[in-house]
Amino acid sequence: MIKHKKIRSDLSNILLKDFDYGAFPRCNAQWIWHPNSHGTDYKVLLFKRSFTLKTSKTFVVHVSADQRFELFVDGEIIGRGPERGDRFNWFVHSYEIKLPKGKHTIVARCWWIGDMAPFSQISIRGGFLLCAEDEMHEILSTGIADWQVSELDAYKFRRSTVLGGSGTQAETTVIAENLPSDYRTGRGIKFISASCHFKNAGAVTNGNIGSWWKLTPSTLPEMMNLPVKGIKVFHAEVLKKKYNKKARLKRENNDKKLADEWQNLLNNKRDLTIDKKCRLRVLIDLKNYYCAYPSMLVNKGKGSSMKIQWSESLFEKLEDFTKGNRDEVYGKIFHGEGDTFLPNGKKTFLDTLWWRAGRYIEILIETANEELKIENFSLHETHYPFKKESKFLASDKSLTSFFPIAWRTMEMCSHETYMDCPYFEQLMYIGDTRLEVLVNYIMTSDNRLPEKALKCFDMSRKTFGLTQSRYPCRYINLIPPFSLWLICMTHDNFMWRDNPELIRGMLPGADAVIAHFHSFVNKNNLLDYKSPWWNFVDWVPGWFKGIPSGTENSISGLLNLQYILALKAAAEMHEFFGEKFLANEYFSRADKISKAFNKTFWSEKRGLFAHDIKKKYFSEHTQCLAVIAGLATKKQIKKIAENLFDDDVDKTTIYFSHYLLEILPFIGKMDKFIEKIDFWRDLHKQGFKTLPEAPHPCRSDCHAWGAHPIYHFYTKLLGVTPKVSGFKEVKIEPYLCGLNEVVGTVPHPKGEIKVSIKKDDVAEISLPKGIKGEFIWEDKKYLLKGGKQKIKI
Repeated sequence: MIKHKKIRSDLSNILLKDFDYGAFPRCNAQWIWHPNSHGTDYKVLLFKRSFTLKTSKTFVVHVSADQRFELFVDGEIIGRGPERGDRFNWFVHSYEIKLPKGKHTIVARCWWIGDMAPFSQISIRGGFLLCAEDEMHEILSTGIADWQVSELDAYKFRRSTVLGGSGTQAETTVIAENLPSDYRTGRGIKFISASCHFKNAGAVTNGNIGSWWKLTPSTLPEMMNLPVKGIKVFHAEVLKKKYNKKARLKRENNDKKLADEWQNLLNNKRDLTIDKKCRLRVLIDLKNYYCAYPSMLVNKGKGSSMKIQWSESLFEKLEDFTKGNRDEVYGKIFHGEGDTFLPNGKKTFLDTLWWRAGRYIEILIETANEELKIENFSLHETHYPFKKESKFLASDKSLTSFFPIAWRTMEMCSHETYMDCPYFEQLMYIGDTRLEVLVNYIMTSDNRLPEKALKCFDMSRKTFGLTQSRYPCRYINLIPPFSLWLICMTHDNFMWRDNPELIRGMLPGADAVIAHFHSFVNKNNLLDYKSPWWNFVDWVPGWFKGIPSGTENSISGLLNLQYILALKAAAEMHEFFGEKFLANEYFSRADKISKAFNKTFWSEKRGLFAHDIKKKYFSEHTQCLAVIAGLATKKQIKKIAENLFDDDVDKTTIYFSHYLLEILPFIGKMDKFIEKIDFWRDLHKQGFKTLPEAPHPCRSDCHAWGAHPIYHFYTKLLGVTPKVSGFKEVKIEPYLCGLNEVVGTVPHPKGEIKVSIKKDDVAEISLPKGIKGEFIWEDKKYLLKGGKQKIKI
């Protein structure tokens, strides 16, 4: 095993110090590529550098590529990257490697595949960069040392059209004929000298910015890379005729002996040999949802093909995404996407460039005139390496039955960025991410991914002030309400974490968003927002493309409320930094719009706020934001509590129900809390391993915006929230909701908050040293201090 670890570096040891490179530093190694490529043609390349150490040595290398790299030392993987960014924030990974004396080889598989890469891949042109520190610089740095390159002309790409298309990596065909037996070692391959195509890439002279990469240190740990265990082969059959992709799976076609043979292969018990001129179909249940890299070692089988397809579930009806119970497979249709492998008759290691996602795998094999031997088939799981620190227990254990599902969804939607879903888009949207980050704050003290999310969205901003709705992404998409949610998301970090430097850096962007919307405020102090972009709110049945009915071409009450929330959030942050003029201005604007909103949208007859100016349409969404914004009077809140759950009120779906759960304490309806999470509590009975995007039928079975109830268990039942910014003071106001006991632990920037509440007995609370706060029980307040304390209730 090669001893190595990813480290955090400021890159100060490898950047030129010339004054004219300003804020866009240039690495003193050089970007290299294939001499016969201009950098924008599809290429998968293998770079190699062999060297000899006279003594054992520990050294640091800094690595990047456009689009991607996989780094191997003596055949062992060291890391993958670079993490997603854009050309002004092009990430460099730093690794500390320890090697014994002797001969060694560093290999990097790099690729540039243009628009065949996931939509989240922003790119300039193909390039590979490695810079070693100190005496290893002359031995290893690209453009200085003698790096060799070989083209792996074994990969063909096709953009998937499965289930309406996909923003993930294109489907790949891997041609073993054009591969060495194992590219990871660099042996048995013809190499030529790599070329320094991009000298001075990243340099800035006299303020002129070239079309290159601005290098910045990687901010995240290495993604998880662990073997998947417990794989179950549940169906295998010999196909007597050509595979029909619309055929329903039949139990009577299962060949148990063949399934057992495949199970032995997956359990690493024995090889598997497939006869010549044979067609096989094998289906695997991973027993959970996974994001994973597949790989295999094959021998013989010249002229054969192996297609490995992934799906989140099998389908009852393809046309409307009807899936039924996710555990049930027979009588259903397998429909998925994946990659094809073409063995060449020799022993070859085969794998993919990018990971796939899902629960079920279908393997289709067709052999020609030679038997195919599979010596190994494995999956390696990948996601952000969260360390779960929180705990929650309740006297009714069924309440938390969905916690493992929700946490698994968070893992599967967290990689080099958060993601809306790993199967379809792999994109980080602001609306989704705000909720994912709130769960992050509750579950772990690790703030690296939330910080990166904020910075990514901030750097996506267009010149007219709006951020893009999703970023990084090479295709621009604008959802103006999401730009307002970004300000609220920044305020969440302002409260839950203690990083004033980050918040201070986000405020100019928040001001730009506010300035954009302010230009649409009319003489009646209402936001009359007319834009060609997508004013999405929630996937409510009957709302066209998620836009509230009656607001498509008119003033939107919901958008006014979001603007008020953003104004107040920005005002509080400016106030913290002593910027009273802006704070007062934003508070004043929020007050004026709040009064105008109340006058325009409140329906005394209905006892609710409308979301359209004609007061024809009413939704839970509008009441939620009106209460959170603090503009509803006590009398109005009472009316809202009476009428909110009427049948004719448009209901929040999975995503926006976060805001519904948020207001239950404010309207005196915490008795509804348990009822409102029944949807989540029943998911495991329907075979779900992760949380769906929307109620049945739904596209995505893994959407982390649905994990938000975890947040509310800790902030409502356990009652833990920040009282002031930076979590410097704690507020604990629990609601037992009929439970006899709740116990939990919440991570805090200074340690842990532990709470144990027993009905009609005692509250035991422990705060980190130096942290104070208050405990509220039945409107009575108790002061809290650092350390342990008991309060009789």
